[in-house]
Order: sequence, then C-alpha cells, then structure tokens
Amino acid sequence: IAATAMHECLTNTIRHAGGDTLYVDVVNMSDSYRLVYTNNGSVPETPVYEKGGLNTLRNLVEQAGGTMQITVTDQYTLIIELPKEKD
Repeated sequence: IAATAMHECLTNTIRHAGGDTLYVDVVNMSDSYRLVYTNNGSVPETPVYEKGGLNTLRNLVEQAGGTMQITVTDQYTLIIELPKEKD
C-alpha cells in the first residue's frame, strides 16, 4: 500500500502539481503506521476529487483497516494510517 501510494503521489506531483520531488514521512505509532506524503509542486487551485488512482488507493487502504485523508492548505498532503499486524 505504501508503494502504491508513493507511485500515485509521484505521478500526481509531476502531472498535476508541476513538481519533481515527493516527500514521505513514516511515523511509527504504538498500534499503527502513519504515512504522510507531500511534494514540492504547486498547491491545487481547485478541489481534489478522488477518482482513478486515488479512489483505488482509498479502497486498498480501507480494505486493510486503515484510513486515508487528503488536505490542502499551504500544500497538498495525503495521510494514510495503517494498523500494525498483530502477532
């Protein structure tokens, strides 16, 4: 899921935001992993609609028991939280 998100975010960074760098921050929390994707592209001027790759990504995340959130303030940010596997 993390690799799929990286691919989707990098494609969108290049195609839609005019950027060339994707940043990924992974936070190891007690019972989950939080993955935060940002880029050096321009901020979207119109609302971001989840279609195509983002919609597919959300389905993968939710099937794994996780959550996905997109925010647009001073930059585009995609946040995925995935539960850790239980031993």
